[in-house]
Amino acid sequence: MTLAPAASDVRTRPTARSDLRIGDVFSTSWRYFAKRWLAYLAIGLVAYLISSTIQRALFAWLAGRGGAPTAVELPEVALGVIATILAVIVLIALPGLVSVIVSAVIYVGLSRDVSAEYFSNAKSISGALGRLPALVAAGVILSFVIVPLFLLFIVPGVIVGCAYAVVLQACLVENLGPIESMERSYRLTKGYRWQIFVLTSASAAILVAMICATAATGSFLEGVAGGPALLTIVNCLADSFSTSFFIITGYVLYFRLRSLKESPEIESSAAKAVRRASNLSFLTPDEA
Repeated sequence: MTLAPAASDVRTRPTARSDLRIGDVFSTSWRYFAKRWLAYLAIGLVAYLISSTIQRALFAWLAGRGGAPTAVELPEVALGVIATILAVIVLIALPGLVSVIVSAVIYVGLSRDVSAEYFSNAKSISGALGRLPALVAAGVILSFVIVPLFLLFIVPGVIVGCAYAVVLQACLVENLGPIESMERSYRLTKGYRWQIFVLTSASAAILVAMICATAATGSFLEGVAGGPALLTIVNCLADSFSTSFFIITGYVLYFRLRSLKESPEIESSAAKAVRRASNLSFLTPDEA
């Protein structure tokens, strides 16, 4: 007669999910965000202030340069090239760079939180900077692939965007190069791109609702003393929340896809990924 194994001999393993549930991704993201909401808001707020300040300064400089050079001093074509380069720096390169840094910082903090370790912004930043060159390279390549497609052909752009939805996450967590990260994202998202499109659309709808609420708040504060200052605070908080929360959503999506595509034994948390990446690991050898 075969005896059933004792309870102490049975290993408890995470159960793989049979489908990618949009509500589950949002609820899990909210749970992680709520645990350290003040730290995440602070990270997003600092990034917003730095990015917006530099953007305003560059726009003001560009506007001031409009009538400075004459046609003899600088050809009109050259003026157009300079304006285009500055516009790219202001509208794409700078926000993209800030977003990549914030994404890396939040991930390392998130992984340590999941690992039941003390949350420390200083350690999060130091861990994130180790992967910054690869993350920036992946972001640049991704922009050159998706942005032209989206501008010329919206539907193919959306499809490609869903296929490469977790490139930065794979690059950071699995210590991959830019091209490898794109290949990894393509494999992970295969079969789930419709759900990713719904998730992206729902995120966009939330952002639009926040923008409308902020605009309504601005209209209400127009006649109130100190209204502009209050509106600035509201805008900062709204941007900080949306930035940090949707970054967390991206990582939750990435780990959900891993649990779906690989095996039931794979952890759906960030703890195991941190153990695999020595330059991001804050675990002792015994814990690893």
